[in-house]
Amino acid sequence: MIEETMLTYIRKEQESLLEILESRHSILLGFEEWLNHNKPKQWTVLSTGSSSNAILSAKFYVEKIADVKVTLEVPTLYSYYDHYVDPKALYIGVSQTGKSSSTIESLRNLKVERFALTAELNSPITEEVQYVLPINIEKETVDIVTLGFSATVLTFWLMGLEAARIWKRISPAQYKIELKRIKDTILSIDTMINYIEAWERENRNLFSSIEHINIIGFGPGFGVSKEAETKFVETLTTPANGYELEEFMHGPNYAINQSKTYFLIRTGEGHQAERTNQLFNYIKRFTLATAQFYLNQILGKPIEELLSPLLTVIPFQYLAYKMSENLGIDPMHTPHDDFDKEFNSKI
Repeated sequence: MIEETMLTYIRKEQESLLEILESRHSILLGFEEWLNHNKPKQWTVLSTGSSSNAILSAKFYVEKIADVKVTLEVPTLYSYYDHYVDPKALYIGVSQTGKSSSTIESLRNLKVERFALTAELNSPITEEVQYVLPINIEKETVDIVTLGFSATVLTFWLMGLEAARIWKRISPAQYKIELKRIKDTILSIDTMINYIEAWERENRNLFSSIEHINIIGFGPGFGVSKEAETKFVETLTTPANGYELEEFMHGPNYAINQSKTYFLIRTGEGHQAERTNQLFNYIKRFTLATAQFYLNQILGKPIEELLSPLLTVIPFQYLAYKMSENLGIDPMHTPHDDFDKEFNSKI
């Protein structure tokens, strides 16, 4: 039997996401029925970790296509310090495993209708909601999830797209165009995997010593930078920070030096993309351990910026896996494996 690793699930992303796209109506059946009778302008999401990173990556597409406002809340802060509940809002708890204690508690404290988005349909989170939405993927048998992040992004996009269709925010023709755009994006995942595998082999020596990693993105790339931060910390167990582009330029820029590793995410051709390239060229004056992943150049075609997270996350998922392997670190061996039990962070 072949041992499963992070790479096993990275390589399953394209096929698995295509299956989610094709079966979207059965997956979202209950949600679509609910949307026929409810039109909330405010969508409030409670989540942590990779689930939170996924929603941060996906929210801008949902906001644009469905004409809603998506607010991402930290569950513990919401439970103990935020005392306002909008009875007209849509509340969604997101947890791939369905075992996040803080997310579960925050949902339990709400006295309004609420949904859970999870890959585990019999998990504790499902007991605290009226509606359950499946992240329709196979169970990842490794501790460091990759497929689950991407499936969460896609499922949330589809929630927004179906809302737009049902509420007639878009025409039937535009709906078909959006489906094609999403499908074309998914069909580029394997190309991204092939690219980063070759890139890593050619640039391995530049990243043979890791002390501190900074990942910088803009727009939906900010959510990807936070997921990259999570993946590098989980695998390399070394400090990593994900920044929004302008946020990085107001303080963290003072710490640019040769001991740090920098990855920049660039999409589109606008002002933010130009600023990213300018920052990349500036950082290169101080360290060789820096790289810019420019999506349009990698794929040889323009990619819709709001749909870019499914592709820009691939380099970081792969590098987290491969860099830990190169450095002799076993990402499947979790330091402090008694932590969750002692602090009850997961049920």
